[in-house]
Amino acid sequence: MSRTAARGTRAKIDLDGGIRCLMINWSETKGILEVAVPFSLPNEFEITIEGESKKRYCAIAWRKTKRVGVFFV
Repeated sequence: MSRTAARGTRAKIDLDGGIRCLMINWSETKGILEVAVPFSLPNEFEITIEGESKKRYCAIAWRKTKRVGVFFV
Protein backbone atom coordinates (compact mmCIF):
# COMPACT_ATOMS: atom_id res chain seq x y z
CA MET A 1 0.00 0.00 0.00
CA SER A 2 1.55 3.30 -1.06
CA ARG A 3 0.61 6.62 0.45
CA THR A 4 1.25 9.96 -1.15
CA ALA A 5 0.05 13.33 0.08
CA ALA A 6 0.20 16.62 -1.81
CA ARG A 7 1.76 18.39 1.17
CA GLY A 8 3.04 15.40 3.08
CA THR A 9 2.20 13.90 6.43
CA ARG A 10 3.77 15.29 9.56
CA ALA A 11 6.34 13.09 11.22
CA LYS A 12 8.96 13.39 13.96
CA ILE A 13 12.44 11.90 13.91
CA ASP A 14 13.14 10.72 17.44
CA LEU A 15 16.54 12.39 18.02
CA ASP A 16 17.55 15.20 20.39
CA GLY A 17 14.00 15.86 21.54
CA GLY A 18 12.51 15.39 18.09
CA ILE A 19 13.19 16.74 14.60
CA ARG A 20 10.07 17.67 12.68
CA CYS A 21 9.83 16.56 9.07
CA LEU A 22 7.34 15.62 6.36
CA MET A 23 6.85 12.09 5.09
CA ILE A 24 6.03 12.91 1.49
CA ASN A 25 5.70 9.41 0.07
CA TRP A 26 5.89 6.00 1.74
CA SER A 27 4.93 2.36 1.66
CA GLU A 28 5.32 -0.47 4.16
CA THR A 29 9.03 -0.87 3.30
CA LYS A 30 10.39 2.56 2.32
CA GLY A 31 9.73 6.28 2.28
CA ILE A 32 10.92 9.77 1.42
CA LEU A 33 11.35 12.40 4.12
CA GLU A 34 11.60 16.14 3.65
CA VAL A 35 13.77 17.58 6.42
CA ALA A 36 15.58 20.92 6.85
CA VAL A 37 19.07 19.46 7.45
CA PRO A 38 19.27 15.91 6.00
CA PHE A 39 23.05 15.66 6.16
CA SER A 40 23.04 15.97 9.97
CA LEU A 41 20.92 12.83 10.43
CA PRO A 42 22.59 9.57 11.50
CA ASN A 43 22.37 6.59 9.15
CA GLU A 44 19.71 4.93 11.35
CA PHE A 45 16.97 6.38 13.56
CA GLU A 46 13.37 5.96 14.72
CA ILE A 47 10.48 7.99 13.32
CA THR A 48 6.92 8.61 14.43
CA ILE A 49 4.45 9.24 11.59
CA GLU A 50 1.29 11.18 12.42
CA GLY A 51 -1.73 8.89 12.49
CA GLU A 52 0.27 5.70 13.13
CA SER A 53 0.41 4.09 16.56
CA LYS A 54 3.88 2.54 16.27
CA LYS A 55 7.32 4.00 15.64
CA ARG A 56 9.31 2.88 12.62
CA TYR A 57 13.03 2.19 12.58
CA CYS A 58 14.69 3.73 9.50
CA ALA A 59 17.95 3.23 7.62
CA ILE A 60 18.96 5.97 5.17
CA ALA A 61 19.30 4.86 1.54
CA TRP A 62 20.14 8.27 0.01
CA ARG A 63 20.33 12.01 0.83
CA LYS A 64 19.58 14.91 -1.51
CA THR A 65 19.19 18.65 -0.78
CA LYS A 66 16.26 18.55 1.72
CA ARG A 67 15.11 14.99 1.10
CA VAL A 68 16.14 11.64 2.51
CA GLY A 69 15.19 8.19 1.20
CA VAL A 70 14.76 5.57 3.92
CA PHE A 71 14.08 1.86 4.26
CA PHE A 72 12.01 0.69 7.20
CA VAL A 73 13.82 -2.12 9.02
